[in-house]
Amino acid sequence: AESIEFYDSLDRIYSCVKNNKFLYVHKSYIVNYCYIKKMEYQQLRLLDETVIPISKTRRTEIRKMFMDIKIGEK
Repeated sequence: AESIEFYDSLDRIYSCVKNNKFLYVHKSYIVNYCYIKKMEYQQLRLLDETVIPISKTRRTEIRKMFMDIKIGEK
């Protein structure tokens, strides 16, 4: 797989991808909804079993966004 490096803030990156099923779950993580296996209260579990924390300040917003995407798929 090819690797490309670039530098920018996650806030700016998220502003470009937020309408494409991406969730900004923590100050260090933007996650593609399609790779989420399970949403738990404090964390997400990805398809490869990686665990990503959900920040306390974003939990309510992330749950709502997660459910909105899930409902939109039906």
